[in-house]
Amino acid sequence: MGDIKGRVLLSYNDCPYIRDLYDGWQLLECSRIHGMAQRYRAGEEYPELLIGNFDLLESVREKPLQMTFDGEPIDYEKILKESIRK
Repeated sequence: MGDIKGRVLLSYNDCPYIRDLYDGWQLLECSRIHGMAQRYRAGEEYPELLIGNFDLLESVREKPLQMTFDGEPIDYEKILKESIRK
């Protein structure tokens, strides 16, 4: 898939095999609610990887953001993960 000319975004369960398979791609760790387990284990989450052949944080960096008053750097990865969960 490395020779694809367009943008690719994939979602996989996070495991070493998938990380090795997509070595060199952009990886973003997040978690999702485990839909199949909700009946017996409500709220259970599992680790997931978003995998892309482009800068996954690009869209967040381009949006105007509210200034921080404490001088801390903006955590773009945290902002993206929070927007995915909504």
